[in-house]
Amino acid sequence: MNCSKKGAAAAADLADDLIVEILSRLPIKSVCQFKCVSRHWYHLISHPEHCKKLPHTISGFFYHNYRLNNDELIVFPTSDGILRDQERLFSDPSLPFLTGYRQIFLKNCCNGLILCLCRKVSPRDEANYVVCNPATEEWVVLPGSGDENIARAYRLGFDPAVSPHFHVFQILEGDEDYGYIAGVNIYSSETGMWNHKENGWGDNEIQIVSTRGVFFNGMLHLLTYQFMILAVDTEGKTWRTISLLESMRVTNLCLGPLAFIGQSQGQLYYINMRSYDGSKLSVWILEDYNGNEWIFKDNISTSQLFGELFDESFGKKDLMFQRDYALVAIHPECNLIYFVWRSEDMLLSYDMDRAVANRGEAPAGGKRAGRTGLAEVGGIASELLDDTDACCVYLPFVRLACTYMNRFQKGAAAAADLTDDLIVEILSRLPVKSVCRFKCVSRHWYHLISHPEHCKKLPQTISGFFYHKDRLIHEDEWVSFPTSDGISRDQEHLFSDPSLPFLTGYRQFFLKNCCNGLILCLCWKDSPRDEADYVVCNPATEEWVVLPDSGDESIARTPRLGFDPARSPHFHVFEFLEGDEDYGYITGVNIYSSETGVWSHKENGWGDNEIQIVSSRGVFFNGMLHLLTYEFKILAVDTEGKTWRTISLLETMCVENICLGPLAFIGQSQGRLYYINMRSNDASKLSVWILKDYNGNEWIFKYNISTSHLFGELFGESFGKNDLMFQRDYALVAIHAECNLIFFVWRCEDMLLSYDMDRGKFRVICNLKGHLYDIPFPPYLPYVPSFSHIGRPRVEA
Repeated sequence: MNCSKKGAAAAADLADDLIVEILSRLPIKSVCQFKCVSRHWYHLISHPEHCKKLPHTISGFFYHNYRLNNDELIVFPTSDGILRDQERLFSDPSLPFLTGYRQIFLKNCCNGLILCLCRKVSPRDEANYVVCNPATEEWVVLPGSGDENIARAYRLGFDPAVSPHFHVFQILEGDEDYGYIAGVNIYSSETGMWNHKENGWGDNEIQIVSTRGVFFNGMLHLLTYQFMILAVDTEGKTWRTISLLESMRVTNLCLGPLAFIGQSQGQLYYINMRSYDGSKLSVWILEDYNGNEWIFKDNISTSQLFGELFDESFGKKDLMFQRDYALVAIHPECNLIYFVWRSEDMLLSYDMDRAVANRGEAPAGGKRAGRTGLAEVGGIASELLDDTDACCVYLPFVRLACTYMNRFQKGAAAAADLTDDLIVEILSRLPVKSVCRFKCVSRHWYHLISHPEHCKKLPQTISGFFYHKDRLIHEDEWVSFPTSDGISRDQEHLFSDPSLPFLTGYRQFFLKNCCNGLILCLCWKDSPRDEADYVVCNPATEEWVVLPDSGDESIARTPRLGFDPARSPHFHVFEFLEGDEDYGYITGVNIYSSETGVWSHKENGWGDNEIQIVSSRGVFFNGMLHLLTYEFKILAVDTEGKTWRTISLLETMCVENICLGPLAFIGQSQGRLYYINMRSNDASKLSVWILKDYNGNEWIFKYNISTSHLFGELFGESFGKNDLMFQRDYALVAIHAECNLIFFVWRCEDMLLSYDMDRGKFRVICNLKGHLYDIPFPPYLPYVPSFSHIGRPRVEA
């Protein structure tokens, strides 16, 4: 491809240790994406020594075995994300590096660090609180705060993506009879000192459930007996109270609040026992963190949790949450919960999306590991499920091999050695959410990322749509989103003139396709007027590439564009060929690569010679182009034409209209393939599906959306909801890449709207101009600014 090599050269100048240092501060999914930067980076990330320094997913649980009176470690097998040859990387649960102590009590764990109460060998009546990293065998002894006698609980707070420093929260009681919270002492590893703060929640009669809390969003969150969630930041400056809905407030006289809080995928979770049905749990998500908006997610019955184990035990209605079983963790990257069953001394997991429970087998000594990532655990004391601050806790352990203790500053020094242009070069290859997290590394990084010039180089969220005003006057329009959709007013100048004036030498052009900031256009020349070029352009950089002639235009379907800057700096164009003009069956594909500058021809590799694609509905995802067919299949082909895949659909996903074709839309969001179709038995509803297991063709039903939800109160001004048909009266045009937000066009009112599938809220974005009712919907191209270089601006002679 005719691209600038400046960015690649800058990345090549990075020393390997600096690359690894930067990658060590990313979430695990982003690190996996960086394997696609180059072969060198792939081998660098995969190297066993570097692998130790990079982030890992949850690898097991530390817990205290009361029968043996020692600590043990449950290690998950390969099915839960850890390879067998990596088990040696995980720690000895006895923490032997903590020398000088005769007894260790596990208290709390947060992102790879563990808080312990350690009793000394001598003098035997003294003890220290210690924060340690089992992966690096480093630790910090906390100084005394002076308030140990009235401390209700100790909680650990640490997020390496936000800060290299950890904090310990010492919750203080004021009244010994009632245990009301009087204040908080906060230890900072940056200063090595405790900081006392008086109770700032505005309520002097609150009691916390000390075993139920989570460090999330830079704040410690605690559940109270008064059915509130309290939050305080690491400096004791922000104090927040999160209220609960009435249906979330269930308690037991002996066990206290029958609820669990945790965090997963950047959201706060609350799971409680149903008040009117003790055999069920309700799952809630704090969808709008700033607005205290709880969203109900699912109901889970004990028969689902324990599966076929009920055949070996007593009835499901006899099992009580917090008495017979307890939740101990939520997986940070997926909707997977872990729980302990007291009767059988067993640790199990439950996948909330797939409604599948996993059971472990009895381990045979040493490190305990079950076949399915679960295990039988011995010696659960009666206090385990009670609301106490005993040491019988299960600590989900995420291995953290990087040094983040306050007395080890090597990592920080390495990061400081990076020049600003190299930092920006690295950040430019991250998703937008990760870049936002890096603002918290330091003040310097915050100002670096916020600088207007650097902002142009960094990834952006969706900023608007390109579209034609109508099919008679080919004048292009640009819909830009207001501030509430993620773009600030002072950034609007970064986005393009919809007329694309930099495309000189052309009298008219047609928007065909868009992918991650690049646009594919058919451009008619000024001279000779009967000739046209296919052009791929980047409106943000005003660069473009004219595609050479493939030689098959007369029998080619609408070409499709494929580009993913996280995988490759090169784009590809797919041109599908028809064999039979009467039926339009696909015989093969021509693929243009900007790396080579030439087309390559591939014969149809899907094993079916009678397939027709719906050319307006497709998505480039996971390095492959995915297309919907009239035969109700999704076809996929990679950029080299080597991998051809067919994804089958469920029977309920196959709905069509004789005039409009398949009544469905495909797109991608948050790393998953989405399929949205009209319900066959109810035209006023859409069904939303997610390809949960991409390799296994496993579709998961997610939502039902009615037209009354889509159009909200607009029905008061229009005709009835049952008269609206998908693809005739309205059409989906995009799914937001970072959240469950869909965009659609309502033809009757020439209106572009959005709908939040999680919150059930719609919003009018703008009125469109000049759209004709009796023709198909024109393409609406969702645009995400990209500053990747794809070519040089043409200089006219």
